[in-house]
Amino acid sequence: MNLGFSADHEAMRLEFRKLLARSRPRTAFEAPRDASGIGDAALWQQLAELGWLATAVPEAQGGSGLAPVVLCVLAEEAGRHLAAVPFTASACGFTQGLLGFACDAVVQALLSKLADGSARGVLLTDECWPKSPQSNQLANMSVTLTGRARNVLDGSAATHALVCLGQGAAARLALVTLADVPRREAAGLALDLLHPCCDLAFDQQPVHVLASGTAARSTWEQMVNAHALFVAFEQLGGAQAALDAARRYSLERYAFGRAIGSFQALKHLMADMLVSVDLARSNCYFGAAALAIGGDMLSEAAAVARISATEAFRSCAAGSTQVHGALGVTWEADSHLFYRRAQALAASPGSQRSWKERLVALLRRRAAVAPLAETMFASDLPALTT
Repeated sequence: MNLGFSADHEAMRLEFRKLLARSRPRTAFEAPRDASGIGDAALWQQLAELGWLATAVPEAQGGSGLAPVVLCVLAEEAGRHLAAVPFTASACGFTQGLLGFACDAVVQALLSKLADGSARGVLLTDECWPKSPQSNQLANMSVTLTGRARNVLDGSAATHALVCLGQGAAARLALVTLADVPRREAAGLALDLLHPCCDLAFDQQPVHVLASGTAARSTWEQMVNAHALFVAFEQLGGAQAALDAARRYSLERYAFGRAIGSFQALKHLMADMLVSVDLARSNCYFGAAALAIGGDMLSEAAAVARISATEAFRSCAAGSTQVHGALGVTWEADSHLFYRRAQALAASPGSQRSWKERLVALLRRRAAVAPLAETMFASDLPALTT
């Protein structure tokens, strides 16, 4: 198993980094917002024109058709530069989730729009629903969605959403268009200024069913796992950027005739930040390998990556603010933008507690299967030796 990226991946990272470095995250709240709801609409247009939004889209729909591991690299860079665009949510998680239904005519048309940037999508995961959404099947066999999704990250810019309704044999994996769905933005109270969230109110909204039954729920779980891994890479990039900013400032800022980076308290603080970033990077790379290979290992790898990346980003964002001192709590520095983003991503998709509970359940399941496998092997051993 190769826990690393190839030279081609690193070359793509460098080009993507150059593009993002020319943008300013503060554009998202300093300039008037575009009607699309995207924080930095100019950057989004550039990403579309240069083909970055079509990275995972199949060639038949105007994309590059690259492997999902490339999205991990790009998501990390989006997090490093605090890109005020729904890249991880739409071009990574949502688009990757649709690829399993690329034979569907509706999905094919949507993939083309995702490639040119005219469409943007989100996953409405469990934490978005204070009350479980309801689905109804009408006389003409069409299915509708009723419910209220709360605090949907990048929901203000989304044109489509994926959602899983029901459990067991009654489960439905559905694609819903958000053009006519009422939205309520948290104006003035938004935690993440770069990726505005909103509430979505569904009232008998027609949906396009992609899968039904137990297959719908299992496919949805894999979608969420892949999306969580992409978010973990974004968190990794943000954590590394916050650590780098803290280190730079600690070498530039002098107190008592010496750089503050030479003070033992800050040395220990940044050393702890570095350890958290390295741990998150190892887990994220393992998750990328699991994503490339496919199979059940992605569930465990995504949970571990998500847990460690969340802790790293929150730790580094808070530590960077502390290293910056008084400047760190003013609008002159970007420390608060990292901190806001870290807190917002900590709850979506899924809270830290929910991912830990999921990981515990996976480990218990593995522990229950392992003794059975050993028993089966032992029972076969005499037959093999005779």
